Amino acid sequence: MSKLNLAGGVSWAGAFVLFLFQAISGFTKTGSEFTNIRLLDLAEPKKFEWIKDVSWDVLQNSLNYIITVPLYILLLVVGVFFFVLSGLFNK
Repeated sequence: MSKLNLAGGVSWAGAFVLFLFQAISGFTKTGSEFTNIRLLDLAEPKKFEWIKDVSWDVLQNSLNYIITVPLYILLLVVGVFFFVLSGLFNK
């Protein structure tokens, strides 16, 4: 198993554990609502203020999307990226 496969597997495992944790915590609260954890929730919002200064609109919109997407989806995408890299570069 290559390092890229390992990184993809760890990323997927983290995504599934995080999703399971979020689902269980959502069911234990009253109202049983599912709450998403985002990168924006993990750090102070002022640490992401530099994104407003990016002059290229496409890059700014992409960065805003990345910090607001649920973390388990971001981890799944990163895992897929590592698996694809592993398939391309490991023969």
